Amino acid sequence: MKFTREKLDKTITLLLPLAFIGPVFLNLLAYVMDGQRHETFRLAFVLGIQALAALLFLAGVFLLWKEKPAFRRPIAFTALIPVLLGVVFLWALCIREDRAFLVQELVVNGCYLVSLCCAVLLVWAGKKELDFLKALRVYAVVISPVVLYYCVRMYLPGADYSMISLGNISYMSLAYFLMALCFFLFLQDALGGKDEKHGLRKAEFPLFVLFCIAITLSGTKGAILCLLWGLALTALFFWRIFPSNMKKRCLRYPLAALVCVVLFSTLLFPNIGIDNRVVSFLKEATGIKSVEVANEEVRQTTDILNKIHGGNFSASDKQAYTDRDIISAAGSDAVKQALEEGLITQEEYDALVDIGQKLNKTSTAGRKYYWNCAFNEIREAPLTGRGPLYFWCKYGSYPHNFFLEAATDFGLPFMCLLCVFGLYTLIRLFRRARNRLWLSVFLLYVVMYLPEKLVSGSLYDFSVFFQYGFCILFAFLPERYFMDPGEIPAEDPHHS
Repeated sequence: MKFTREKLDKTITLLLPLAFIGPVFLNLLAYVMDGQRHETFRLAFVLGIQALAALLFLAGVFLLWKEKPAFRRPIAFTALIPVLLGVVFLWALCIREDRAFLVQELVVNGCYLVSLCCAVLLVWAGKKELDFLKALRVYAVVISPVVLYYCVRMYLPGADYSMISLGNISYMSLAYFLMALCFFLFLQDALGGKDEKHGLRKAEFPLFVLFCIAITLSGTKGAILCLLWGLALTALFFWRIFPSNMKKRCLRYPLAALVCVVLFSTLLFPNIGIDNRVVSFLKEATGIKSVEVANEEVRQTTDILNKIHGGNFSASDKQAYTDRDIISAAGSDAVKQALEEGLITQEEYDALVDIGQKLNKTSTAGRKYYWNCAFNEIREAPLTGRGPLYFWCKYGSYPHNFFLEAATDFGLPFMCLLCVFGLYTLIRLFRRARNRLWLSVFLLYVVMYLPEKLVSGSLYDFSVFFQYGFCILFAFLPERYFMDPGEIPAEDPHHS
C-alpha cells in the first residue's frame, strides 16, 4: 500500500504542469503525431490525457483532505471558485438564447478551472513547489524540438505569414503557452537551480531564449508585453532578495528577452513578404489609413449593412455584426450589387470599404471596433449592465478588455467596485507576500498577465477565476496556512 501511495504521488507530481500548459502542450504532441489530419485521434489524445490528469488531481486533493486536516478549510474555500463560475454561467443560461454555446463554455472552462484549482492546492499544501518546477523543465525540453522547427521554418524558402500558426494551435495560444514556460524556467533557475549541479542548470537559459524568439516571431503583442513586464518585475524582486553572487543570473533573463524581441522584430525578422514588426507598427501609427475606429463609424457601418440586408442579416448567427462580418461584407458582391441597385450611396459604399480595410489591417483595429461596441452598450445600460455573457452572445466575441466587459455586462458601479476590491486584495497580498517567497512568486505570476487583461482578456475565462480567486484566498486566509510545515498548528476540531 505504501509503495502504491508513493507511486501515485510521483505520478501526480509529474502531471501537475498539465494543469497550466496542458491544452497547448498536448496539442503540440498531437501535431508531431500528425494529429491535425486525424481529428478524432487528436481529440481523444488531448482530452483523454487531460481528463486522466484532472481525475488524479482530484484524488490527490481527496488524500490531502484526509491526511492534512489543517488544510480542510482552504480546500473548502477553493471549491467556491468553480462554484462561482458555474453560478455565472447558469445565470446566463436562464436569460440567454445561445444555450449550446453557453453549455460548451461552461463545461470547458469548468474542467480547466477545477484542474488548476486542484493543482495549486497540491503544489501549495503538498509543498511540491520545486518538484513542480523540475517537472516543468522536462515538459519544456520535450517540446523544444517542435518550437525550434516553428522558428526555423519561418526562414525556409516559400515561407509566408500564414505559417505563424502550427496545425490546430493558433499563434496566439502558442505564444501565451511559451510565455508561461519562460516564467517557470526563470523560476526553476532562480530558485531550484542553485541547489542543483551546474550541468542540470544548463537547459533553462537556452530553452528560455528559444521560447522568447518563438513568441516574437508569432507576432503576438499581448504575450510580448506580458513577457517583458513580468520578467522585469520578477527580476527586480529577486534582485532585492538574492545575494550579490546571484544577482547577475536573475538579470540575464529579462535582458535576453528584450534582446530577442528587438532583434527578431527588426534585423532578424524573416523575409516572408511583410514588413517587420517595427515598420508595421510605425505604419499603423502614422499611416494615412489610421486604425482608429470611431464610434460614429461603427454605427454608420451597422446602418449600411442593415440597409443592404433589410435589417435581418447576421452572418455570424449573432444579434450584431462582428469585425469578420464587416470585413467579409466590405469586399462582397452583395455590397457592389446594392450600390448598383441604389440601396446604398457611393458615400456609404466608400465608408463601408474604408472601415473594412481598417479592420482587416491589424488586430488593433479589430480591438478598437469591439471597444467602441462596448462603449455603446455601456451607454445603453450604465448602471445595471446587460447581464452575464451579453456581449459574447450578441457579438460572437468579447470586448478584449476585462474591465470593459465587466461594465458592459454588469454596469459601471460593479466595475468600479471590482477595481477597488481587486486593488485592496492585491495590496493585502503584497504585504503578506513580502516575507513569503512562494506567495511572492504567485503574485508575480498573476501581475504578469495584467497587460493581457487590458488588450485581450475576458471576464469569463477560467484563468481569471483561477488567478483572482486564489489572490483573494491567499490574501484573506489566516497566517498559519503560510507557515513552514512544522510550525502549522493543529486545526480547531470545531472548524474541521
